[in-house]
Amino acid sequence: MGPEQTNVAIVGAGPNGLAIAAHLRAEGVETLVLGDPFSLWRDHMPQGMYLKSETYGSDVAAPRSGYGIKDYCHSVGAEYQPRGRPLDLATFLRYGEWYTQLLVPDVRREQLVRLSRVGERYRLSTEEGLDLVARRVVVATGLLPFAYSPAILRNIPDDLATHTSSHSDLSRFAGRRVAVLGAGSSALEVAALLHETGAEVELIARAAHLEFNGPAPDLDKPLAAFRWPATPLCEEWRCWRYYHLSDVFRALPKKLRVDKAYTSFGPVGPVWLRDRVEGKFPARTSTRVIEASVVGTRVRLALDGGLRKEEALYDHVVAGTGYHVDIERLAFLTPELRRSLNTAGRAPVLSRSFESNVRGLFFAGCMAATSLGPNMRFQ
Repeated sequence: MGPEQTNVAIVGAGPNGLAIAAHLRAEGVETLVLGDPFSLWRDHMPQGMYLKSETYGSDVAAPRSGYGIKDYCHSVGAEYQPRGRPLDLATFLRYGEWYTQLLVPDVRREQLVRLSRVGERYRLSTEEGLDLVARRVVVATGLLPFAYSPAILRNIPDDLATHTSSHSDLSRFAGRRVAVLGAGSSALEVAALLHETGAEVELIARAAHLEFNGPAPDLDKPLAAFRWPATPLCEEWRCWRYYHLSDVFRALPKKLRVDKAYTSFGPVGPVWLRDRVEGKFPARTSTRVIEASVVGTRVRLALDGGLRKEEALYDHVVAGTGYHVDIERLAFLTPELRRSLNTAGRAPVLSRSFESNVRGLFFAGCMAATSLGPNMRFQ
């Protein structure tokens, strides 16, 4: 028997992959989705966390109304508050399962290991033995392949130093001394959760001070809609520009696009996290880790705080240092296919329809940020 055939293969079953499948199927396009639905959120985000986006901005896109978080809450009799109160991870996961069952129930829970181009088509092979040929492929693998830890930690064993994406359950750190590196939302929230589960936490950040968003604007005020235009990304004009003017962004010089894609919107924590961080545990700001080594069963960090240098021992180090897109880290792409891709900032250069220069090969989510704007990092 020959390989299975499909029109469009979608690699990834997170919010992007599922939304793309739902929209294509609504247009009558045959699709096959590979992946484990919402696995990034279920297996690589800490229990007890909240989403950074407002609830109304956290819907998975659907081809018609009736599949947003509001609709899910109404279907199960849960309270729905569109803004002003963070959306908890547990509710988001239940919503994701509901969305998947209704719109993309036939996800193939298989792990892609090889994607190659054969003539004008694509050949996909999975760890579980699926052999598939597709006319087009959408790569929507999300953030996980791009988890970034500083090079200085790479010789530290995994049982002593990890990335925030390695943890869904932080309770094992109760009673242990843990250093969290970073000043962004994931570092701040993981530090807060570790503190709340009984760990002795210390936050270490190169930033001069920790930043948090301000309180949500009062949209009932006169001219509020003009002063604070609402988008799923945020309620500011800069978000409105990135959300609605992706064609303008695409026209910017390459170097400027790359810079804006990766430096806009961060590092900053959501407003509701401030009271769980400030004054709750030590935070070393304006501090760099200049050396890391193993001492017995602990990690020794050499810290440079400018005028002051010192060393400290920790039972574990968690890198809350975000994600760096790099097409080389998509191991399933054959070397020939990777070499064929035009890139900007190690991400594929895409058209306004998310197609790369390799015909029929599309990329969604964070990999589109350098082509279509920094809002894609959060899609």
